[in-house]
Formats: sequence, structure tokens, C-alpha cells
Amino acid sequence: SPKFIEVGIHQGEHTEEILGLLNKPIYVGFEPDPRNYIVCLEKKLQDKILLFNFALSSAPGKGTLHLSSREGENWCGSSSLKAPKEHLQHFPWCKFDETTEVVVTTLDSVLTGLGILAPDFIWIDVQGNEFEVLKGATNILKGTKYLYFEYYENEMYEGQPKLNDILEYLGYGWKIIEQYPNDILLENKNVN
Repeated sequence: SPKFIEVGIHQGEHTEEILGLLNKPIYVGFEPDPRNYIVCLEKKLQDKILLFNFALSSAPGKGTLHLSSREGENWCGSSSLKAPKEHLQHFPWCKFDETTEVVVTTLDSVLTGLGILAPDFIWIDVQGNEFEVLKGATNILKGTKYLYFEYYENEMYEGQPKLNDILEYLGYGWKIIEQYPNDILLENKNVN
């Protein structure tokens, strides 16, 4: 069974699609925004995947989730553990007027607890906190085949590093398969 990990599943739009492509996957998804999590439950995603309602970062504890919103609309696609910075200029329609406290843990601790030590694919889209998630996944990454994550060269969120900083941290074991304007796909040369 392919082991697929999705960190920041939003409302499960891509989850359903990916489930349709994989043959009986072990699928683990994380979504800390309570508004998105409710939508995932309404879609009965918890019947198809292991679904967790907490945030991932470099260390366990509590975190403040900056909730995104849009005038007259339920916009929950930009919430982050990091405070918005240049995001406010690039997307002025997106507001961050509210916060909520969330449980935070690491990918290492969750996946080790589940006995998933070598995922086939990890996809991380957590609005500027991708590097922190990777720092909390050092053991799991050793056995991970593919890694896909969002990045920005602008400091969209406070303290968000540039792509080169992340690649330097990951080290030479990772080969770039495809680089998109704000996403990158890497292959672990030590596994494949």
C-alpha cells in the first residue's frame, strides 16, 4: 500500500483526487484550521483517511493559528502558525483578524506512533511554516521517497525562509525532480 502524507489538507479538495489515483493507500492528513476540519468531517474524509485536527511544526506544544478570511466569504485557505507579512500586500483582500489556539506536534512523533517510518510521498502546504514541519520530521524524512512543498521567495509570513535555506537544510540527498513557481518536488536519492 502506498503511504501518502498530506500536511495542510484544507477542505480535502486534493485529497479526494489523490485517493482516486492510489490503490488502497495508507493516507494520513493534517488540518489545524477548525473551519476546514469541519468541512472535512462533513465530507466524511475521516472514513477514508487518518485525519488529524492539529498543526505540525518543529516541536510539540500549543500554537497560535492566524485565521485567514475574506469579506463576505468563508476564506480559510491562508491560515498559518506564522503571522502574515508580505501576504498582506500581495493579497490585500485576505484578512487575518482572528486567531485560535491549536495543538502542535511533529510529523516524526505522529508517524512513528502510527508505525509509518518510510512514507512514499509527503506533501506540505502550510502557508509559510513548511520549513518548521520539515525540522520536525528529520527521522521520517530519511525513509521518505518523495517530498513536495510550497515555498515563496518573498517573506509572505514572518520568518518564512527562502527555498535555498530549506534545500540546504535538507542536504544533498534530495534531488529536484520539478520546480514550479511556488512549489517543488524532490526525490530522496538515498531511498529510491
